[in-house]
Amino acid sequence: MACFLWIGFKHRLLKKLLLFWVSGILGFIGQGLFPQTDLFGFLAFSANWMTVIYLLKILAVATDTQLPFRFYNYILGLSVLCGAALLALGSSYTTGSGIFCAACGVILFHGAFKHFKRSQSDIITNGYRFLLIVDAIHFFDYPFVRPVPEYAIVGFSFTLIFFFCFAVYVPIFILQKISQDYNKGLVDEVAIRTLQLRESNAQLTLAFENLKKKNDDIDSILKDSQSRLAALVHDLTNPLTIVFYNVNLLISDPEKFMSLLGTKAEKIKKAISAVDSILKEARNSYAQRLGKTDISLQQVSLDIIIKDVIDLYEDKLREKNVTVDFDHKDLKNQRVMANDAWLKNHVLSNIISNAIKFSHSGGSILIRTTQPTPGKVCLSIQDSGVGIAREKRSKIFDLNHATTSVGTQGEKGTGLGLPIVKQYIELMGGNIRIVDSTEPGTCIELTLNYAA
Repeated sequence: MACFLWIGFKHRLLKKLLLFWVSGILGFIGQGLFPQTDLFGFLAFSANWMTVIYLLKILAVATDTQLPFRFYNYILGLSVLCGAALLALGSSYTTGSGIFCAACGVILFHGAFKHFKRSQSDIITNGYRFLLIVDAIHFFDYPFVRPVPEYAIVGFSFTLIFFFCFAVYVPIFILQKISQDYNKGLVDEVAIRTLQLRESNAQLTLAFENLKKKNDDIDSILKDSQSRLAALVHDLTNPLTIVFYNVNLLISDPEKFMSLLGTKAEKIKKAISAVDSILKEARNSYAQRLGKTDISLQQVSLDIIIKDVIDLYEDKLREKNVTVDFDHKDLKNQRVMANDAWLKNHVLSNIISNAIKFSHSGGSILIRTTQPTPGKVCLSIQDSGVGIAREKRSKIFDLNHATTSVGTQGEKGTGLGLPIVKQYIELMGGNIRIVDSTEPGTCIELTLNYAA
């Protein structure tokens, strides 16, 4: 109750309650001072004008109902003037006060029923309406009770009891409405806070998604950098192996090396040139990822590229007694759109190196080209080695799967060769696949764009 009263002092209904009490008390004082049934007694009784207005204002404010108070005041004011004029002209108290009482009764009825049609019902509000209707009925019987001396005291006592009921019930009604307003305010505040929390949660979710995306981007960059580093190391291995092979020959058999000095020096030069080319391409690839340079493709002759790769692996071929069969005239006429360094160092170098590694001694490598469709050139490289198991073929081009195999003479591998080939062949607008063949070994087919 103390909490409600504390809230009530800040509530707009409190003023209406205080004015209701003041007008009621003034009315009782006036009627006590002028109890007679004449003009002065009527004017004292007309103080109920404010009591009626504030009773309805409490209802209107508490339930947010629009009532025509200006019209009410006009009607009551006019009824007071008419009643006073009739009494001054000698009319009976019943006639003079009856006009004012009728006006009060009609206004109370109107306010109660209009509110009843537009507002929700609850036990406290319905009780308030009931008191208004009973008060309206009392106003109608007042002109007939007050002029009769033996009933006047009864009427006055009834009015006192009735006012006491209002004095008790109105604060209860106001406190209930204040409580409802306060609860509604709490509900609205909770709704606002909930909405704010949802918005904050949505912002946090969005921030989390952005952070997750950035984290995924970083992971992707790291994985890409790791795969590119692995590819770089792998591709450098092939030409460096040539260099180490010839350096070992120089150390172990200087006379043989000197007798083949021109050939060996040329091979070392080509191997070192391949290393330099691979490192330059790694730098260019990084610039391309940053968007600083574009991928450059030009017309490339397959004959020259394949001959350079075979010359680079001549010692390995001789060591394993593996022959390479390709038609120079056929390849000479085949020109494709490619990056010369990529096709030589990353694509064909890996494929031919694998073909040698997995070929048996005395085996062969067959290289042929076809044009299956206009604008395309297919280059097939068939070895007579151990082949690739069918269950491994779906994973052989994937960096995330371990597909490492040992060569026919125990040569170690990394499983990176064919995934690297796939990356670079696709960057040049081509594709790679393993072709089913009735011959033993593996047949790899590259498709590139024909350079007219």
